[in-house]
Amino acid sequence: MKAKIFFFCLLTGLLLNFGCDDSIDFIGMGVQPKGDRITARRDTILLTGKTVKADSIFAKTVNGLLGRFNDKVYYDITAGYLCQFVPPPASIFTKNDLDSLSFESIVLGIDYTTFTGDSLTPMEVTVYPLSKTPESYPYAYTDPAKALSFLSEYYNPKEIWGRKAYTAHDSNLPDTLSKSLAVSLPTSLGKRLYKEYTENNCSISEAFLAEHLPGIYVASTFGSGCVLNIEHTAIYVQCKRLFGKTVNGEDSVGYKSITFDVTKEVIQINSYTGNDQKLTEENADKMYIKTPTGIFSELTIPIEKIRTKVSQQKFSSVKLTLYADPQSEGNFPLDIPGTGKATPMQDALSKLLLINAEDNDTIINAFFENKQSVDNVTSYLTTFDSGTNTYTFANIANMIQQAMADMAADPTKTELKVRLIPIQIMSSTQSSYYGSSTTEYAPANYLYPSAVTLSKKDLQIEILSADLDH
Repeated sequence: MKAKIFFFCLLTGLLLNFGCDDSIDFIGMGVQPKGDRITARRDTILLTGKTVKADSIFAKTVNGLLGRFNDKVYYDITAGYLCQFVPPPASIFTKNDLDSLSFESIVLGIDYTTFTGDSLTPMEVTVYPLSKTPESYPYAYTDPAKALSFLSEYYNPKEIWGRKAYTAHDSNLPDTLSKSLAVSLPTSLGKRLYKEYTENNCSISEAFLAEHLPGIYVASTFGSGCVLNIEHTAIYVQCKRLFGKTVNGEDSVGYKSITFDVTKEVIQINSYTGNDQKLTEENADKMYIKTPTGIFSELTIPIEKIRTKVSQQKFSSVKLTLYADPQSEGNFPLDIPGTGKATPMQDALSKLLLINAEDNDTIINAFFENKQSVDNVTSYLTTFDSGTNTYTFANIANMIQQAMADMAADPTKTELKVRLIPIQIMSSTQSSYYGSSTTEYAPANYLYPSAVTLSKKDLQIEILSADLDH
């Protein structure tokens, strides 16, 4: 038996290195004794694929997108977000400071470092107050009609707290440094917050915030060509403090802010929409992936055909290779998803997820909601190879074998649907005397603008298998 396994591994290596052009190959080892003889084979199974659009995606994050961008191949992306704020800490001022304080101004600060598109495009951001505290809904609607219906529950488009024209480029700062949009908010709101804070021992209750500041909706209302990757959002109530007189008899003043932050403890609901429904139309040659508007590629694997063709052979590997079209031309093309590089926020890696899409997306929803690790049975990861313009899943044999077992239990499960979803995933490397190991954890939907076109030509899996029982 050991000899069988040795020759099977040798054959598998030869097949992987040299390949074959036929759809089915048999390799016999005639020099082997009859009891140790094995047969290895390679089967090529054709798949079908299509483009699907999710009506919503799991998008629980304190980072957001803001702006509008249009691509001639992948159509447009429009992004904004709703958010709540936490009460400020009580340690900003002491009670002795209060007599020398006065209200100065109130602004909304929107911080960003990176963006997609033209940094010189004139854009406009508008801030709306929310009419009620947003519910805890971590999914972002990507369907425009559902997004509009959801947002209309929380804000009145005629009630505006602030508006600002801007460009992403700031000539006073290098591109690598964080920049901020400062949007002036109503003075009446600032005075209310200031009065409540200073008259209540430098504190503001959550009940007060729920009534007077339930949240805001930040929307892109003019311009197209640039989307900001928002890192931090906060409201600053700026106060002026009088320290006394200078030697020249002038007032000595300083400024400090009461800060209302958006953090992981409160709700931020992102809105991503795109006029990209045409990408889901039937296309014999292509299928698409586009983030963050929920455009994914879905493959159908014919399990019954695999079982009939491969029969009782022992799987060695099942390889899936996806071929991408060259990146679209233009001055500001969208990034390709799943490059393996750091995301714009530099805190996670960009990868492509292959995941079981059966049972009404039950496995997909649980994967993101519970931040599950890839198990190499229902889910796999890979990255884009720019040299060959491909995504390769080297071995999805466990997924195929599980699907065959499911079909044996339920004969109606003759096919397996899987979905290709760009994700961002945290990575940690531990080093020791014996070497280093990398752990990937906390996967999430990739929420930055990106897109790729996949070819349906040669859409297939290659199965290497052998019969060890001869």
